[in-house]
Amino acid sequence: MSTISSYLERRAHAKNSEHILFTEDGLTIAATAGLGLSHFNAYQEYEKFKSIKNVELEGYQEWESGFKEKFQQRMDLFEEKRFEDHEVFEELLADSGGEKTEELDKFVRNLGRSDKRERWAFEKFFAEEGGESAEKVLGYWQYKNGNRSYVNYTDQQFNQLKDTGKVTLEGETLEIHRINNQSRILNEPELFNTIQHPNNGRIMTGQGHKNNNAHRDDPALGHGGNTRNPTSGEAVEVDSRKDKILEMESEKVENRVSAYKENTEDQISSFNLNTGIGVGIVVGSITSAIEIYKLKNDPRPWKKKALLVTTSSLIRGLEAGTLALIALKTRTVISSFGENEGFQSNIEYVNN
Repeated sequence: MSTISSYLERRAHAKNSEHILFTEDGLTIAATAGLGLSHFNAYQEYEKFKSIKNVELEGYQEWESGFKEKFQQRMDLFEEKRFEDHEVFEELLADSGGEKTEELDKFVRNLGRSDKRERWAFEKFFAEEGGESAEKVLGYWQYKNGNRSYVNYTDQQFNQLKDTGKVTLEGETLEIHRINNQSRILNEPELFNTIQHPNNGRIMTGQGHKNNNAHRDDPALGHGGNTRNPTSGEAVEVDSRKDKILEMESEKVENRVSAYKENTEDQISSFNLNTGIGVGIVVGSITSAIEIYKLKNDPRPWKKKALLVTTSSLIRGLEAGTLALIALKTRTVISSFGENEGFQSNIEYVNN
């Protein structure tokens, strides 16, 4: 009787410990400890992510600003010179009464050669200033076996473009095809600024320039076998290249930021899982110690007592660990943790 009486007495004294550890409040305390660690970890991870994101965005914005500024400077210089050419053209056209003269023809042909040089100059500019995306954008149109296709420059051709300002192919030349053919300006002088412009120049192989049968469906693509065939289309070749390079560089930065964000979230999730498991192990260990103390003088065999200790530890550990994981998953603010604006904003970010 004294043994049983002592056992019951120890059980009564242990109730205080049980109340602290095993009631709903006790499990909440355990979960809150894990939540606090999680908040601190999430804050650190978010700060690292924010720092890297800012570096990426600032780097892109600096490059973008410089790229656009240099492009516009080149375009402004060209258009300033072409404005003067336009005035001369109008004078010659007026003097000729709208007819083609040798002087007018020579002037227009010189403009054409100048436009081709300008088109290659812009291509070189993109290669030098367009970053990695320029290699995925720049190239030429070819026409083979009745099919047209766009081909990016090889690494060797890309380097040649940066070094010399032009690209050569084995056994074939690359030419500047005017999307809107130059002869139109005598009958349509209002198209002068459209035709005599780098935007009107498309880089094509010689065969593609002359023989592209796609001309039947799209007059901007080659002459369809006869260079006298008129061509027409939207002249945005240079601007289109610029926009594509900007778009691809922007996407590249966004993808890097997105990948790091996913990695940050994975790191936080992994930490939360480990924290939940850790809370369960700690509570389970404490449970074992308390149960062993309670059963110290219990008359039952240790085999049965060990089973009781193990069962109780597993149940309590799972309860605490599960509650901690639920709290971490839902980001419920159990105590004062998270009331700080810095913590709270980061917790909301992680849940988005």
